[in-house]
Amino acid sequence: MTDEPTDVRAYWRDDLVSFLIGCSFTFEWSLSEAGVPIRHIEQGRNVPMYVTGRPCRPAGRLHGPMVVSMRPVPPEHLATAIRETALLPAVHGSPVHCGDPSGLGIADLGRPDFGDPVEAAPDDIPVFWACGVTPQAAVMASRPPFAITHAPGQMFVTDARDEQYRRRLTRRDDDRSERRPRRGLRPLASHRRRTAVVRRHQRQRGMRLPRRGPGHHAAGVRAGGRARVRVGAQVSYRDLAGFGRRAMDVPSAELAAEVAYQIGALEVFARAAGTRVSYVKPHGALYNRVVRDPEQAAAVIEGVLLADASLPVLGLPGSVVLDLATKAGLPAVTEAFADRAYTDEGTLVPRGSDGAVITDPEAVVERSLSLARTGAVDALSGARIEVQARSLCLHGDTPGAVDLARRVRARLLESGVQVEAFA
Repeated sequence: MTDEPTDVRAYWRDDLVSFLIGCSFTFEWSLSEAGVPIRHIEQGRNVPMYVTGRPCRPAGRLHGPMVVSMRPVPPEHLATAIRETALLPAVHGSPVHCGDPSGLGIADLGRPDFGDPVEAAPDDIPVFWACGVTPQAAVMASRPPFAITHAPGQMFVTDARDEQYRRRLTRRDDDRSERRPRRGLRPLASHRRRTAVVRRHQRQRGMRLPRRGPGHHAAGVRAGGRARVRVGAQVSYRDLAGFGRRAMDVPSAELAAEVAYQIGALEVFARAAGTRVSYVKPHGALYNRVVRDPEQAAAVIEGVLLADASLPVLGLPGSVVLDLATKAGLPAVTEAFADRAYTDEGTLVPRGSDGAVITDPEAVVERSLSLARTGAVDALSGARIEVQARSLCLHGDTPGAVDLARRVRARLLESGVQVEAFA
């Protein structure tokens, strides 16, 4: 750096190219409106900013590390902070990291590279967003012959209103069910019939789709959008022939990329339908694997973070994947199955075993009610086991799934169970 002028007209040349990048200060109005405390504003300080150990993807000759801003957030406000900023993608969107700063290569939060240190409350969680100072770090690392940029904390103020950049979505709170496509296309009537009953719509993505699968999923998401249900991504191993239900060994980096790819593919259809992907759930063999396997579970979480760090993750209570999701700052949602049998340990009975899938409608309804009201259910052995869950799953390929979902929902409401969304 050679100078810090307050007027750059003397330095301006007609061959220069200028650009504006959204600033995280823009989303602070949204956080404040949602009741999230903003510590640096409370303390009259500039937001702290840190140069991370994460290199950005080079663009031509330009390269450099990612810079982040940090805001301490109380645990009870974390999900709100993630959700509110995710709705403002033009001004950096959802956080890139929550929790342990060493995950970004930050050694000491009390010594920011730019801005001011901020005092956090004892239980606050450090939450990190991408920062507009990143281009300056790239300029310093790449050393072009000449560049003009703003001083950290001294951004360009426009006449555009903050709320103009808020992604406009219409959402309805309700329950969730799981939808799995069969080979070939289902008539759109199936989507319409189902979304009239269920208010959460799970689309299975990516690695197991039949040849014409993308069109099938686009139609399903459009139907879900019209019915104002929420769309979830069910990610799986690359196992088309086995419907994602066969055990596989996939390198962690490859699995993380595949998870992010599947979420991103579904998000394209969701945006086109006027909605968005609202949560993620592993499927089949991957679902069962991440109950106990920390390496595969970490890869799933890495993929979710790469796609959208605001997405809730569904899993079995006590599973490794939910523990890692919580540590990564992702909302972790425990799930119960109304139409699957449980072992005495609280895991699912393998599908190849007798009695693994429950097809008796009345039994499914009664199990749903028991899970919702008592947090317990009978295992295949007859033992009573505890299953504390926030989400109830019904499989779309269970015989009579649509009518079954209607019966379950009606019985829950008749019994005084409040049905609402977790995301």
